[in-house]
Amino acid sequence: MSEAQEGRVARLRALMGERGYDAVVLRNNADLRWLTGAERTFDDEVAHTAVVTADALLLHTDSRYYNTFMERLGPDGPWEVDMGRTPHAAWAAHALASARARVAAVEDTVAVGFVDDLEHGLDVESWACLMPRLHGAISRLRMVKDDEELALLRRAQEITDAAWGHIRSYVRPGMSELEIRAELERSMFEHGAEAVSFASIVAAGPQGASPHAQPGEYRVREGDFVTMDFGALYHDYHADMTRTLVVGEPSDKQREVYDVVRRAPRGGRRGRQGGRHRRRHPSHRPARHRGGRIRRLLRARPGPRRGRGDSRGPQLQPPVGGARPRGRRRDHRAGHLYPR
Repeated sequence: MSEAQEGRVARLRALMGERGYDAVVLRNNADLRWLTGAERTFDDEVAHTAVVTADALLLHTDSRYYNTFMERLGPDGPWEVDMGRTPHAAWAAHALASARARVAAVEDTVAVGFVDDLEHGLDVESWACLMPRLHGAISRLRMVKDDEELALLRRAQEITDAAWGHIRSYVRPGMSELEIRAELERSMFEHGAEAVSFASIVAAGPQGASPHAQPGEYRVREGDFVTMDFGALYHDYHADMTRTLVVGEPSDKQREVYDVVRRAPRGGRRGRQGGRHRRRHPSHRPARHRGGRIRRLLRARPGPRRGRGDSRGPQLQPPVGGARPRGRRRDHRAGHLYPR
């Protein structure tokens, strides 16, 4: 196990000690990828369960994934990998009873049916165990990226940047949104992406103002804004960025709109005082620039989400029920916490 994985396990166990958990039960693939370090192993299927105690790391999977796990984790590693045919909930119940765990925190994202089956399994084991929820604790641990994760995120973004550099010079009048998307994703794969982070969005002309428009047969014209939302996946880590280009030479009005929107986040950041966001900062009100009027501006937000799995992540404000970890600074360009 690498130093990075050792650090992640240590942070989880420290949390367990603070909250009085004897064990933690995990099923979310993004959390398991983060904790185990098993890259390019997890897919969209919920096919794994982990039980973490103070002195054991247990993982239950099936024969489709077993060999890959053994290659990634190593036969002499700290993880005990099982591929028996026992249902996941029954396996977890047996693991908790064997560890004599009286308080086992369960991940928030597990299915209700799994919790019911786990309770039944504990009854079968004749073992009483409290099962509080983690309430997003793993997500908050994952927000603070270690050096290994930062390197993967940077590589994913480098691939995404390279694709953007290509597509800017590729788009021509008469191309459809679908054709542009196909070339954009092809370029990401050419530069080293293992997959795309999500279905890429290309929205031009009438669709350009729809944040999650689906690409269609619309063919771009000279002077159109073309908005693209896309990102590369690299070793399970996601890049995600949105860019807008103009087909041909931008008009004076388009340059004016661009300049006002570019300036708005700067004013939004200036409006934050004492760690709080000033909701009515003047930069969020209708703005005048060089005689033109922009009636509404988007609120300033941190940069794109990046990382493994879900799209939730750091906001400008601390998350409800938790403050920013001490000794960390926030990079608003990427929305992540970094060690000082």
